[in-house]
Amino acid sequence: MENNDFTDSALMTRLAGGDMEALGDLARKHQERVLSLSYRVLNDWHAAEDVAQEAFLRVHRAA
Repeated sequence: MENNDFTDSALMTRLAGGDMEALGDLARKHQERVLSLSYRVLNDWHAAEDVAQEAFLRVHRAA
């Protein structure tokens, strides 16, 4: 599935319904921006990856 097929709202609805593929779609859609911002703030790739992962875990928990 192309990750631009759904809005973020639709992906969150799917995720709330237990569709774990929706989390992957959200991550693919936003990972570059989240990781880039994290790196700019932290100036450390490993820490930026940890922060990005934590952000997507929080999205999952919030669904």
